Amino acid sequence: MRIFILFFIIIVPTTLLSNALQKIERIHQKEQRLEQERLKSIEKKRKDSSLNLQSYESEHIADKIIENESPCVIINDITLEPKIDEFEAYLLDTLSLADFSKGKCIGEKSISIILNLLNNKIIKQGYITTNVKFSNIDPENNTMKLNLNLGKINKISINNTNNLKNKLSLFGAFGKNKNQEILNLRDIEQALENINGVSLYTPKIYLKPATKENFTDIYIDKKELPSVTFQISIDNSGSNETGKYQGDASIGFSNIFGFNESLFISQAKNISQADKTSSLYDQDFKRGKTYNGYYSLTIPFGYFLLEYTENRYTYNQPLAGSIRTYMYSGKNTSRNFALNYTYFRNQISKNSLYFKLWQRNSKNFIEKYELDNQRRRMAGYIFGLKSYFILNNAAFKFDLSYKRGTGMLGSLKAPEEDFNQGTSRMKIFSLNAGMETKISKLPITYDVNLYARWNKTPLIIRDYLLIGGKYSVRGFDGKSNLGGEKGYYLRNNLTYQYFLDHNVYLALDIGKVSGGDAKYITNKTIAGYGIGLRGGFKPHCDLSYDVFTGFPLYKPDNFHTDKVSFNFNLNYKF
Repeated sequence: MRIFILFFIIIVPTTLLSNALQKIERIHQKEQRLEQERLKSIEKKRKDSSLNLQSYESEHIADKIIENESPCVIINDITLEPKIDEFEAYLLDTLSLADFSKGKCIGEKSISIILNLLNNKIIKQGYITTNVKFSNIDPENNTMKLNLNLGKINKISINNTNNLKNKLSLFGAFGKNKNQEILNLRDIEQALENINGVSLYTPKIYLKPATKENFTDIYIDKKELPSVTFQISIDNSGSNETGKYQGDASIGFSNIFGFNESLFISQAKNISQADKTSSLYDQDFKRGKTYNGYYSLTIPFGYFLLEYTENRYTYNQPLAGSIRTYMYSGKNTSRNFALNYTYFRNQISKNSLYFKLWQRNSKNFIEKYELDNQRRRMAGYIFGLKSYFILNNAAFKFDLSYKRGTGMLGSLKAPEEDFNQGTSRMKIFSLNAGMETKISKLPITYDVNLYARWNKTPLIIRDYLLIGGKYSVRGFDGKSNLGGEKGYYLRNNLTYQYFLDHNVYLALDIGKVSGGDAKYITNKTIAGYGIGLRGGFKPHCDLSYDVFTGFPLYKPDNFHTDKVSFNFNLNYKF
């Protein structure tokens, strides 16, 4: 290795060596962006379970008791039978809302108000087959007793069959055997999402009274279709140096073993030839190439979700020297193991915590000789909070996370640590928030997404936030990027559905970076806009498309980009 570097330095003039090193750094940063964009593109193709959330409009219900109603009875206490802590808490909330206190004289209308409020609260908590009814009033101690009629599950079945695979699927979807337990709609919604994640069509659910009083049979109707799906896609997200047009073939296996598990495998590479590169004196032209392999496995279990993902990205790019053309290459591997827990959900929201272990390895080479100073082996954890909720006519999402690098799994010290220019034990806070809403009765929607990052330690370039491209600030061709340790980008879309599943959309984005190498840049902000078409051709075929033309709106003077950028993606599933 040392002999090769000495030979390289002697042969290459100082100015050319400096240019070569600058080219290596530019290549490294560009391929970093392409790897991130390719990963985002692949993850969009994965099947995700749809949320069972609904907009909520509070109905008007009389919520105050009628004082001194005639006739009335003085009541000192109101109790539930049987006593269950959760429902006792609902009763206390209801009595507080109804302005009931010890010693008040209430009549028939006031009792109805209390029962209506309590039953509505119970239903909102998901207990749709449970109700409370008036029992009696004990005249000795002036206590009103209410009967709590618990609605329970008699049995649950998929397609009205009881085979082993369906039993396993139900056990994994609900996280336990729910027969004979209290029926809660939130448990059913969670289970349906777990089943829906491995089904091409949204399952339907039917609740029917069982022969036993206060018991319900749950029937899940799911189309039995092949458990294997294929996808192929083409886009122009690559670079001229490693192949502008990229092709992707993926295969998904769903519920093969009955645990609602989902295995997704994707292989992508350049399908167009890269530009030729040669040195000043050597006519031995060389071309670059790129390859991406992605693998993921998810297994839901009730309110928990286990997920493993692995991404392998390699590239080869010619680097012109003084007398010959060298091949610069990189191999990057990232792995994540995550546990997600939904700790609360109701009619309008779903909230979860997640903990993720991550590892990232990267190596770079000139020909077959590794560049030791560019070797990276890092690992750590991410802790985050996710929330989805609906308010009036708008849907919101929120994801706040903390990323920490540790010394686990044989992590290497970053060379930049000696100069306080980066560390393998980074501390990064990230925020990803979005909102989507309909603007009018016309099929027009507006959505906005904000991504922001803050760092508490110096970061290596590999961990920089890069903006200027298809998945950050649109309107730029991606040949150049603004990068910094922290920053944000804001993406806006105004979409009009002009025919069935076909849409035209306008985009306006802005982003800013700071910290790290960005401190040497006077202007750290870029903005872009554009217009696009996207949609699909269901039910005739499962072909989807996204075509976008963008323009830079604002950028630094030395930020090089085309006046017009064009992006497209075609995806076919079968």
